[in-house]
Amino acid sequence: MNQIPSIGFSQASFDTRDVTVDTIQDAIKQGCRLFVCSQAHADQVTIGTAIQKCISDGIIERDDLCIINKLSISTPNAKASCEKSLKAMGLDYFNVVMIAPYRDGGEPDLDLAIEVYQDMEKLVTSGLIKQLGVLNFSTSQLSELLDRSDLHPVVNEVERHLFLQQPRLFDYCKQRDIKILGFAPFGDSKEIFESSEVQEIAQETGHSVEHVILAWTLQSGSTLLFNENSQSLQTFLEMDDKGFLSREQMNRLYAVDRGNRYVTVDNYDFPDDNIDLSLTQPKATKGIVDDDDVYRNQFARPGKPLKSNIIIESGALRNLKTRGLEIVPEHCHEATNYLIVDSIVNEEYGDKVLQGFLDAGLDVVKIVTPADAVDESGNPSAERHKTLAVFSNCVNKILDSGISKNSAIISLGGGVVNNLCGFLASSLYRGITLVHITTSMMGMTDAAIDFKQAVNHQLGKNLLGSYYPATNIIIDPEVLETLSKRHILNGIAEGMLIIATGHSGNKLEIYLTASFAA
Repeated sequence: MNQIPSIGFSQASFDTRDVTVDTIQDAIKQGCRLFVCSQAHADQVTIGTAIQKCISDGIIERDDLCIINKLSISTPNAKASCEKSLKAMGLDYFNVVMIAPYRDGGEPDLDLAIEVYQDMEKLVTSGLIKQLGVLNFSTSQLSELLDRSDLHPVVNEVERHLFLQQPRLFDYCKQRDIKILGFAPFGDSKEIFESSEVQEIAQETGHSVEHVILAWTLQSGSTLLFNENSQSLQTFLEMDDKGFLSREQMNRLYAVDRGNRYVTVDNYDFPDDNIDLSLTQPKATKGIVDDDDVYRNQFARPGKPLKSNIIIESGALRNLKTRGLEIVPEHCHEATNYLIVDSIVNEEYGDKVLQGFLDAGLDVVKIVTPADAVDESGNPSAERHKTLAVFSNCVNKILDSGISKNSAIISLGGGVVNNLCGFLASSLYRGITLVHITTSMMGMTDAAIDFKQAVNHQLGKNLLGSYYPATNIIIDPEVLETLSKRHILNGIAEGMLIIATGHSGNKLEIYLTASFAA
């Protein structure tokens, strides 16, 4: 078996005195094909005996199983240790052998771990091991291992549950095809089981709290390691990695992460990389007491880069039925989203765009803001309505209709609506998804593609606002056909200003692309 199954039996997850041949045989008969062994010789004999009996009874063949063993980096001879374990289990090879970045007593020694790993690479060549893996490696430790080895690990076994999701480590491994084996799926079971969010989702789905926790583990993409002591084997093996949780429910469960570690290793402090500090809640840093006997500390959260995806496509608005699910990010697909459009643009595009999103399968509510058919220049404009009053009215309608952290604000219009929606998105829930569909030259060259979001105040323009990026910015050059001459000239003037000042090469490129596409 080359692939790592999504559910497995971890011998090290519980008191090994309870491991029996019958326990392992029962797991195999119920469909378990992944076994993670401890380093204890007696336990390896137990699992090996059960496997051999199931093979002789015709229940399975060796190639149906994925057997993962652990090797201590304190072992003086990796080959001799592997051969001893294989003999104890009556096997010819291990599918994976894992090492941890610390010695038997928990003393960290990454250099030694990498040396042992390099020795194990030779065992892959000889056939004693099919693939290599690691245990409790952090992102930085993995990075160094990858730089100094030829064969990349295929698994990283770590504690993973709702209260210790380790998102950045998980993403790092996923990008490099390293499967996370998550042990202790219930963490401190009482604390997780009593989570109000978990209990609420259990009620919504009609499943037990236990099933909700296990479903999140599998649907999030990690392998679930179970043990016979915590729950019945069948409870685990009946789980399906396709799961029953919606995207909305999964995102709510992602939000309960606390960074709580329940399984520790004596003498070993799990490296909290800068990456791993960016959990849902920032961790405390160690303070100091200065010479004046004053305690000093700091609170910081890693920064979020400001960036937006820009899509220029003729006919994008006409093809929302097929393009809508890309334009609106995936995590918003099962939430209620809000399309904000001014009254003038609404007459031309409002219902068409709304219907396009609905046909794509999205839940979208349209809110129309005021605009003037004719301003002092004789042209349509919404500038006079870029106010805190209009902002507050939109907020009230959105909150009355219902919103979640996964909702998106979708602006449809020129710079005024783009700015208004940017301020809305940055304010609701302290920041939700923002998508711009800009319909004016000024929006395409400045308002929509910048991060400055604002509304006007009676004392001046753009005095209330924030810096906040749109996830996606959609520019459909076909909409330029409906603009007045004045609005076209405004856009050309903005483009000339960009050229003259030499600012923002990206803005110039977007301006030229949209202009030629039109």
